[in-house]
Amino acid sequence: MASELTVQTLRGPTSGANADTVLIPSGQTLHAPGHVIGMAHAVSAVITTNSTGETLIVSVQYVPRVTGSRLLVTGMSPRYTNNGSTGVWHSSAYLHLKQGSLPKASFEHVGTSNHSGEACENVPFEYYSDTVTAGTTYTFGLYHQPTAGGTSNWYFGRSHTFSGGVCYTHTRMTVQEIAQ
Repeated sequence: MASELTVQTLRGPTSGANADTVLIPSGQTLHAPGHVIGMAHAVSAVITTNSTGETLIVSVQYVPRVTGSRLLVTGMSPRYTNNGSTGVWHSSAYLHLKQGSLPKASFEHVGTSNHSGEACENVPFEYYSDTVTAGTTYTFGLYHQPTAGGTSNWYFGRSHTFSGGVCYTHTRMTVQEIAQ
């Protein structure tokens, strides 16, 4: 039997180990519209590609906890190309976001001009799904694909030295389940 408690304000205790904190026990879910219910995150490997087809850059799997919620997929894809100043325009490319094999969003990024032969850019991406079903696995993949005829070398996850250490410019993707 379900019951309902009506209150105006919830407050945690003012002292102790969890002062000013309202705790939701493990295994329980707080459902408030607009609230993040859960999330998954992935970082790409170091990838170099000159394929004219699609190349998977990063993917994330997520299993929703609440039927009727929606998934917010966000991320940033830094990439670099350097083909020398050859007097030839090199290919621009697309990022395709897919849910399984279904295309959901596409983002275009520039190619290199015949003057510089080099490009470095960060492409943000975002997609907000239709409602989802709890317990179903949703897989999102971000794919890189040059425009027709393009065969430039593209680099994802390049390393560089930063404050005495090595860092990587990996593509990142986060899936957040949003209560409705």
